Amino acid sequence: MKNIAIFLILMLLVGSIGASADRGAVSEGKAYTLSVNPSAAYPDDGKKLTDGATATLTDKTYHKSGAYVGINRSSLDESGKIDIVVDLGKTYDELTGFALSYDVEPDAGIYAPESVMIMVSDSADGIYTSVGTVQTTEPAASGTVKTGVAEYKPDKAVSGRYVRFTVQHPLSASADDGTEITAGWIFIDEITVYAETGTTPQTGAVREAWISILLGSAMIITCSGIVFAGIIKKRRLKS
Repeated sequence: MKNIAIFLILMLLVGSIGASADRGAVSEGKAYTLSVNPSAAYPDDGKKLTDGATATLTDKTYHKSGAYVGINRSSLDESGKIDIVVDLGKTYDELTGFALSYDVEPDAGIYAPESVMIMVSDSADGIYTSVGTVQTTEPAASGTVKTGVAEYKPDKAVSGRYVRFTVQHPLSASADDGTEITAGWIFIDEITVYAETGTTPQTGAVREAWISILLGSAMIITCSGIVFAGIIKKRRLKS
């Protein structure tokens, strides 16, 4: 009975190989479009927002790192909205997370987005379905130098190929003395879409190898049990 139990446990392990999901960034290297023209001083080369590279501290500041796409208030209409639409290349049924990273440096006129709304669609010009909105709460005090991430994880995975990030420029901000000032810039260095991309890397040849090992182990254990039981039986007969 003990050998049978071990065999069953091994069979369950075989069945579980590759059953767990792998959460990956499916937006890296993907094409995207911007609804506004970034500043010529902090341009977009069509790759910056999905290249997987985030800003690093350079000369005690982040905005000099060269990782950011900079958008000035003067290039926006009165709504202050910026649309970024990323094409994932194919439809994913299990989109589980969305993130947009940004800079906060009020002394340089750079402020966090007021909010980021996420929408998905199966076609670029089709109907977009709302997934959720992230409200940011970042400090705007003089001397602040930091990066932040607006991340949204839906309660239930969603499906789509095209993901629209609608970024709300704050338009204005409160100075240290409480007065309202114009919020000049938004700096964005990365947008990321996460998805359950299927099984873990233990697939294909690796999975087959594991199955062979486990099946072989099960057979060895079972045969050893049979041989051992035979020896015990012979000893009992002699005694």
